Amino acid sequence: MKKIMCSTHCKKVILLFFAIFGFMIMILNNQNPIYALQNDHTVLIPIKQVLDTNDKNNSVEFTYVLKAEKSGSPMPANSEGKEYKWIMRNDSHVNLTINVNQEGSFNYKIYQETKDINSYVIDHHVYSLCIKANNDKNDLITITTVTNENGEKVENVTFKNQFKSFDTDTQNKELYMLKNKIKTGDSYLTGSYMCMFLVSSVILILFIIKFSNKKKGDVK
Repeated sequence: MKKIMCSTHCKKVILLFFAIFGFMIMILNNQNPIYALQNDHTVLIPIKQVLDTNDKNNSVEFTYVLKAEKSGSPMPANSEGKEYKWIMRNDSHVNLTINVNQEGSFNYKIYQETKDINSYVIDHHVYSLCIKANNDKNDLITITTVTNENGEKVENVTFKNQFKSFDTDTQNKELYMLKNKIKTGDSYLTGSYMCMFLVSSVILILFIIKFSNKKKGDVK
């Protein structure tokens, strides 16, 4: 009798075990698989500077900034917080390297931080950079878009700084001053003398006419 009871009890335990095991398998099968991102995806952003000047050996430095919209966004190496700065000289180009290792949408601004430099017109255009990263079968796929201030997509980020000729500026300034010359004390006195001369001439003519008429009357 004890053997039969033991056998029955063992069967119940075994059935309970398989029931729990089967239930756990069902739960696991209903869950979506999670993939780990194994490799970073490298995004290259080409930046070009055009220096409009005849002097290609000057040492003027121009400072540029890549600024992330939010903290935690992928950034180039040696960045400080949400900003990455670099310097460019003459006609040159650089490739900004951003290693993306997480999913999401990341927005940046690219602009020139160069302060006004004598004899140079600085290009202050601002470009918008958007990097979208999605996981596709354990592979990180990125889509990069660059737009200008008008929202138009562009292939390249280009800044053009222009050198102004000092001689040309001086000539234009002198021409402007001649056209808009302010009356000085000397010119004022000259004008006064001219007015006095004209008034005196008119008075003299009137006296001559009056004297002539009077003389004719006396003769009659």
